[in-house]
Amino acid sequence: MQNKENFLSETMIFPPIAFFTAIAVKNILVIDAFENYQKKSLRNRFILDSSQGSIELSLPLKKGKHQNQLITAVELSYAEQWQIKHWRTIQSIYGKSPYFIYYKEELKELFYQQEKYLFDFNKNILKYLLDAIRLDISVLDSSEFIPTKDPIPELSGKIPYYQCYRQNGVFISGLSILDLLFHCGPESILYLNQFYQNKVFS
Repeated sequence: MQNKENFLSETMIFPPIAFFTAIAVKNILVIDAFENYQKKSLRNRFILDSSQGSIELSLPLKKGKHQNQLITAVELSYAEQWQIKHWRTIQSIYGKSPYFIYYKEELKELFYQQEKYLFDFNKNILKYLLDAIRLDISVLDSSEFIPTKDPIPELSGKIPYYQCYRQNGVFISGLSILDLLFHCGPESILYLNQFYQNKVFS
């Protein structure tokens, strides 16, 4: 049974919009600090939309057996200039979106941070996103391994919002929160809350 006050989750970099709809009515977000890293997950990957379709960006990690490594010990690799490439991609995609200009400087600074560990990098991003969206929720690291995380709801375009690259009028779901933030700005919190107000899920 889900806790009505808490949401239990793994760490993620620029989590999907659905994640924020799930935590919008919670008081505490608990991030698992004792799990092992999982490959091909949103822990170091995020999805954006573009005129060419969906784009997945990933943060490179230092070489090693990450699959069995404690998540807080996973190190980022700065051998390649991925921060420059990723930021240019984001700017190219969303540069003309309504609210990109209001968030770009702070996000760029966060993107160029030199945190050693993925877990810390993600935590800094999450704190900024919660503040930008104006979500009042406490974030805690778990004191032990969380065997069962709370599920992220499936939105499937149930409540669409304006998107620059909507193909043939079809709403694209499953994207990073950046897509919502750049398109809806300060109204992002209203979008997240309406899932409960309209009883899309409860």
